[in-house]
Amino acid sequence: MKLTWIKILITAIAVFAVLGCSGENNDTPTTIQAPSITPAGGAYSQIFRITLTTANAGDEIRYTLDNTAPTLTSTKYIMPIPVADDGANVTIRAITVRNGSQTSTPSTASWTLQYAYNPTSQSISAGASLTEGVIASKGNGTIDWASVKAYGIDFAFIRAAAGTTIDTNFAANWSAAKTAGVLRAPLQFFEPTQDPVAQANTFLAEFAVTSGDLPPVIYIDVTDASLTAAQYAGKIAQWIARVEEVTGLVPIVATGPAFWNDSLDGCTAFGNLPLSISHFGVASPLTPNAWTIWKFWHYTMSGIVGGIPGNVDRVHFNGTVTDLQGLLI
Repeated sequence: MKLTWIKILITAIAVFAVLGCSGENNDTPTTIQAPSITPAGGAYSQIFRITLTTANAGDEIRYTLDNTAPTLTSTKYIMPIPVADDGANVTIRAITVRNGSQTSTPSTASWTLQYAYNPTSQSISAGASLTEGVIASKGNGTIDWASVKAYGIDFAFIRAAAGTTIDTNFAANWSAAKTAGVLRAPLQFFEPTQDPVAQANTFLAEFAVTSGDLPPVIYIDVTDASLTAAQYAGKIAQWIARVEEVTGLVPIVATGPAFWNDSLDGCTAFGNLPLSISHFGVASPLTPNAWTIWKFWHYTMSGIVGGIPGNVDRVHFNGTVTDLQGLLI
């Protein structure tokens, strides 16, 4: 009888050793795989960011962008990596780390960055239907959003931050617009002299992604003579990468044709993002040739809308309200 119990105990210990202390099967891969790199290399001309993934989501990834061997103290991967130097050859090397130890050989990929600058503009006419919106900020004072809706305004870009400075009217505008039935998008006024990730973090802290809202907007129209077009584009890419990482949403780019062509040399790398073009006093707006259509047209800064004191920026959406609802989160 005593021998039988010893056999049972040995069997139980063996099972515990296989299943782990929880008594359940451990799904952690026993074969450690090197990180996957996307895109895998070649020419890179779109939104220039690199994504790394592992076979086991619990592993860390450490990487370098200068073609040196990554180590346990190299940069830890936490978000899409934006790359900013036009025309450069970029090589990334990455390793998988588990429990503080390197567990794979490096993965490597190389790109030649080609941002396709071409500073030209084209005139793009509106479609058959337009839907009316506004851009709202603390400069508009206290807004009666029910009156705004009754005036025929169906959507609003509501400024949440200018650089790393919070718009003090954002929370009130954000809530009241929703209550009044005005579709809303949070807007970041981008400051090229400030850290783009810090700007994105300030912006993202002011709102939660909610079903029924429009995607975030980045408004870009501040010049900075100290930045080359490639450097400016790289900062924009960092902001976009951070916002996409947190929200999972592709932002709307708001800018002007002359500004974009002058400060970013007509950069086409963002051409697959929705465009809100700022062009005043024209029958149809010019757009940089990166875009073949505009989603929104910021057509005046001197609009009049019931419920908003003084003048307000007004925006057309290029389509019906039903079309606009197709952009909702």
